[in-house]
Order: sequence, then C-alpha cells, then structure tokens
Amino acid sequence: MWNKIARLIIQYRLTLMLVIGLITIVMGFYASKVQMSYDANRTVPPKDPDMVMYQQFKEQFGEDGNTIAIGIKDSAIYKQENFEAYRTLARNLKQISGVNEVIGLPVLKTILKDTEDSRFYFANIFPDRIGSSEQFDSLLNFALNQRFYERLVNRENGAVVMLVLVNKDVMNSSLRDALTASLSEAGEAFQKKTGIELHYAGMPYIRAVVATQVKKEMQLFLIASAIITGLIMFLFFRSVRAVMFSMIMIAIVVVWTLGTLALFGFKITLLSGLIPPVMVTIGITNAIYLLNKYHLEFARTNDKLEAITTVVKKMGLATFLTNLTVAIGFLTLLATDITILREFGIVAGINIIALFFISLVMIPSIFSWLPIPSERHM
Repeated sequence: MWNKIARLIIQYRLTLMLVIGLITIVMGFYASKVQMSYDANRTVPPKDPDMVMYQQFKEQFGEDGNTIAIGIKDSAIYKQENFEAYRTLARNLKQISGVNEVIGLPVLKTILKDTEDSRFYFANIFPDRIGSSEQFDSLLNFALNQRFYERLVNRENGAVVMLVLVNKDVMNSSLRDALTASLSEAGEAFQKKTGIELHYAGMPYIRAVVATQVKKEMQLFLIASAIITGLIMFLFFRSVRAVMFSMIMIAIVVVWTLGTLALFGFKITLLSGLIPPVMVTIGITNAIYLLNKYHLEFARTNDKLEAITTVVKKMGLATFLTNLTVAIGFLTLLATDITILREFGIVAGINIIALFFISLVMIPSIFSWLPIPSERHM
C-alpha cells in the first residue's frame, strides 16, 4: 500500500500541493473570524450541582458579572482639586461606549421633594461648580452622611469605590477589549494628574485582562516555539531551505488549526491557545523524521526521486502511527464533561492527523523540486 501511496504522491505532487493551498485559503478565511473566549464558566462541567444552581440563579436574578469597581485608599481624594479630577474621571467613564452608568461619590444624587407638584426628584449632591472650600466641605459632609450610599465610602479609613456598570452584550464580545482599554486610559490620566493610585476589580475587568493575556501568551509561545525549533532544525541539517519550508508547512497547519476552531464554533480559550505551539513542535518532529531519512537514502542511492519514494514507503507508516497515537491521546479528552477540555481534544486531535498528511505530501513534493542536498546538509 505504501508503495502505491509513494507513487501517487510523486506523480500528483503538484495537484496535491494546489489542493493544500486551496484548503489553506479557505481555512485562513475562517481563521480570520476566530474569537477569544470571555466565558470562564466552561471550566466547570455543565451538570455540576453548583453550576446548575448558578444557572438557575442567573435565570431568576440576571447576570451578576457586569460591574467594574475602581477603588481608592488615599485621603488626598478629599482635597477639592483631586475631588474635581475624580469627578472628571466619572464623567469620562460615563462617555465610554458600553458603559451604562457610573456610581461614585462625586456623582451621587439625592432625593428632593417638590412641594408644588407633589413629587420627588433626583438632584446632584455636588453642583457643576463649587464656589468655595467651605461649600465643598459642607457638600462632602452631607454626601458622606447619606446612609443609602454607605457601601461606597468606608468611614473608618476613608477608602472610596466607584462602580462602573457595563453592558452585558459588550462585555461578552470582542468590544470588551476597547472598553477596558478606554477605562484604563481614563484611569491613567487621573493617576498622572493627581498621583492617586487606582485599584480595579470586578469580573468583567478580570475576564478582559485574562483574555488579553491569553492572546498575548499564545502569540509569544507560538513565536518562541517556532524560533527555538527552527534553530534546532538548522543545527541538524545546516540548511536554510529545510528550515524555511518546514516553517511554511507548520504555518499552514496553524492556519488550519485556527480555521478548525472557527468552523466548529469554538473560541480561543486558556487551553486551545496552546494548540498552535503544540503543532509547531509536532510538525518539526515530522520534518526531522522525513528529512533525515531522505538524506540517508540519498547518500545511499544518489538518486533524488528514489530517495523520496523510499522516504514515503519506509517512514510513512512510522510517522502515521506516531501522529495517530498522539491524536488519540488528545481525543480521549472527549470523555470529560469539561467543555474547554473537549474542545481542546477535538481540535488538537483532528489537526495532528491533518499535520501528518500535510507533512507526507509537502516535504517529499518540495524537496523533489529543490536541488539535491550537499554534503554539508547531510
């Protein structure tokens, strides 16, 4: 069987390369649509009793993770100049797209009675313009004595918190990054002006920071793994061509991996972000297997096509079994109830098998067109 496969690969290598190229274009289109995951709930099995109770709670009371808290523990905030900067911060945050409301000491409202119309209405405690320090002290004392807002101010140590209520749909989409960046920029401007440190908390902020970190680390690990494995391969073969074409093959597999995520409707999570570096490592392994055998056979026969044919015949089954066992190892994650583990296993398993076919087609095909290896390369 492998003799026949070897002949077919050599005979139809141009057609097979074009097919791989077309599939890569399609996968690249889908890969451009892959999104980051902002949902941490999938790390828990959906049938877990606590998760079931949590989902029931959300159905009854709504989403609970749409508030970002910005805390300050610095008495300098009660100086009129810093307080005005704090109020400017609140107004700037309110103007950010995706922010529904901002609740904090400088923008607090009080309920007043309209005796003429027999109604109650809201009014700002602090007017737009505060004339004197005495007026400011009076208003501040009045605001601090509003028991309804006592959770916003710690009377014992003077710490204050500002609550930023954000839109749930925005925080569960890629728009979260822009919102978080705008929030951080406004906070940095306040800190630069007053020298008062801000502390951020709240599930939306934490999820955004984690998702951004996952994206950065995926890029970092992918680039680092490519550089390290490329250097190792260059030390083995002393050939820029071998490294370059192996990296092209691996880049194709990475595109297929991201395309697979999008095709299945999966998103990039803490785990699936590790799949591209895994593909780099396994892809380099396949390339070393096949190229080493090619050099050995060429040194023995001094015939390029015969050496390539022998590579497919003798190393095809061994490489297939190696990749198959690794793929099966990942696919065993289908037995778990944790969603992100299942997604990781599906995508990794499928693309490791795809990696085998790409390696078996591309490496023999490309090196059949390249000049024969020199003694330095071997």
